[in-house]
Amino acid sequence: MNIGLAWGSYLGDNDCYLSLKATYDFNVYYIQNMMRYQSDQFQSDVGACPSNIYLHGLNVKAEINF
Repeated sequence: MNIGLAWGSYLGDNDCYLSLKATYDFNVYYIQNMMRYQSDQFQSDVGACPSNIYLHGLNVKAEINF
């Protein structure tokens, strides 16, 4: 999932196009953290199930097309 804003405009005599974008991305991968599962199994001998992985962050992009 992501949410964001974008803006674009032509510059000069329509020679160049300027585009600005800012998005916030959020990803969830359910029951995919196998490294944590293996660590719990072999080091602390805890019988836990694999946990979720969460990835999120802000992306900013500026682009000039000519």
